[in-house]
Amino acid sequence: MSLLFLIIGIIGLGNIQYNKMMILELDRLIYSIVGTILFFGIDFAFLIIIDIFYPARTPWDIRKRFIIFPLLFYFFSLSTFIYEQTITINHFVFFFLLIYSGEWRRRNWTIPALFLVLFIVPAYALMGFDPVWADLYSPFVAATKVSSFSFLILVAFCVGYLQYTQKKKPEYIYRD
Repeated sequence: MSLLFLIIGIIGLGNIQYNKMMILELDRLIYSIVGTILFFGIDFAFLIIIDIFYPARTPWDIRKRFIIFPLLFYFFSLSTFIYEQTITINHFVFFFLLIYSGEWRRRNWTIPALFLVLFIVPAYALMGFDPVWADLYSPFVAATKVSSFSFLILVAFCVGYLQYTQKKKPEYIYRD
């Protein structure tokens, strides 16, 4: 439900339309999809490995990681892509969403994989938010610029909804 909310939110905020200026190169679109998955996925997997060796002991430590890890991701991305002017706080927001979804209800990697494949990849590769190629090879483009604050509010509503559903419908795991 929250994935659908995020996609509809981006479509509504950006007034997503067909990209008439798109250069039709299917291989570049595939590179963008694979690159986005690797860009976010490798860092997320690295953080899972760090968490295995240095686990968070208290809920406060987990909450600190929700801020520290996306900030590190953002600053390392900013320092890596020094000539790209498209690295925005959206990277922080999207990576925060991955980190949060990985800790939602219980630790998992499937929900972050769903958010990555069903929300972040379409936003980057199909809707023109790619930090390197922007909307050059994407089939759709935002007619109005979506601000980073709008992305932040959108993800905040998503996290609020996930928190609400977690409190309203707790997950019970039966074990012998």
